[in-house]
Amino acid sequence: MVSAYKKIGAKIKLLLDIHNLSYRDAAKEIGGWSGAAIGNWIRAERTPPNEALQKIADYFNLPRSYFFRISFHNHNPVPKNS
Repeated sequence: MVSAYKKIGAKIKLLLDIHNLSYRDAAKEIGGWSGAAIGNWIRAERTPPNEALQKIADYFNLPRSYFFRISFHNHNPVPKNS
C-alpha cells in the first residue's frame, strides 16, 4: 500500500511536470521553502506542512483537498492560469 505522503508527493510532482517547473523554480514561485524541501516532499522523505500544501494549491489555483483525494483518475489538475 502506498503511503499518503507518497501520494501527496506524486501529486506535487505531477503539478510541477505539467507546468514545467523544476523544484528550484517552484520554490521561487511559491515561496517559503527551498527546492530541496520540495524534493524531500516529492520523495516522501519529509512531510509537507499544511501551509506549504495550501500555498502550492493557491499557486496552481486548486483546492487543498486535491492533495488528499484518493485517485488521480477523473481529475485534471492543470488549472493555474485562471
